[in-house]
Amino acid sequence: MKKFLKIALPIFVGVFLCWYAYRQFNEEQFVQIKHTFLNADYFYIILAVFLGFLSDLSRAIRWHLLLKPLGYRTAFLHRAMAVFIGYLVNVTIPRSGEVSRALVVSNYDGVPFEKSLGTIISERIIDLLLLFLFTMLAFILQFEVISNFLLSKIPFQKLMWLMGIGGFSFIVFLYFIYTSDKPFFIKVKVFLNGIKEGILSVVKIKHRTLFLFHTLFIWAMYFLMFYIPFFALPETAHISLPNVLTAFVVGSFAMTFTNAGFGSYPFFIAEVLFLFGVATPVGTAFGWIVWTSQFAMTLLLGSFSFFFLPLLKKHNP
Repeated sequence: MKKFLKIALPIFVGVFLCWYAYRQFNEEQFVQIKHTFLNADYFYIILAVFLGFLSDLSRAIRWHLLLKPLGYRTAFLHRAMAVFIGYLVNVTIPRSGEVSRALVVSNYDGVPFEKSLGTIISERIIDLLLLFLFTMLAFILQFEVISNFLLSKIPFQKLMWLMGIGGFSFIVFLYFIYTSDKPFFIKVKVFLNGIKEGILSVVKIKHRTLFLFHTLFIWAMYFLMFYIPFFALPETAHISLPNVLTAFVVGSFAMTFTNAGFGSYPFFIAEVLFLFGVATPVGTAFGWIVWTSQFAMTLLLGSFSFFFLPLLKKHNP
């Protein structure tokens, strides 16, 4: 039941947001959404997808810089396809893509699973710091708009309680792990030490300038793959850069609400673009165009990697 809920609940939330958003539209607005889809300039959408592809390749290269200090060499194709598979798996079960990435290099390059997972956690911590910087920049440029929007959409008081309870439970869990001498807890402690070694690999990086370059490049591509599609529609082409940044931050958080942002991403993008004078049907269509194009890339590359990886191993045992 727990596994089922992990998969079904985010999907249900996504479907509910789709239903909630579209029940507000009348027939004329549905015609407007269809017109927006048909008349978008898809050159900009294809360009954005290509930039997303470049960010994935850059992530695979950056990952090597974290794995190398641990003493493991991994093939670039394995890392790249692990990244593609990870994004695809995240569509089904949120945050499971990190586990699948670690499993790929564990199976194909012999990297211990817990150490590989630790490097991925380290990546995620760094990515959160970059998202925090984007958020702070957006707050500086448009504090009133973002604060009012977030406070109206997100129950921060409940989130703070959940974070507090989760943090306290985690501390209690670690206490039992590191003070118990039972075999099960010893195995867990060894596993957690491997994860810690993977996380701390970031301080052992020799090519720190290269690591910083790829980190900035990944997030520059993330922003551009969101910014460029604005030029695909005449209704959004006029949006100013600070407003785009605000929408980018909101969209980044929306991706965590459901499986890869299904349902939630177009919903929140439409809501924030409405603040900047974009009609809700157009904003909804824009959100779906951006989300669908990136999902199509994820589906194509992830499916290809699932199929090709075993053949690659068979050809190079």
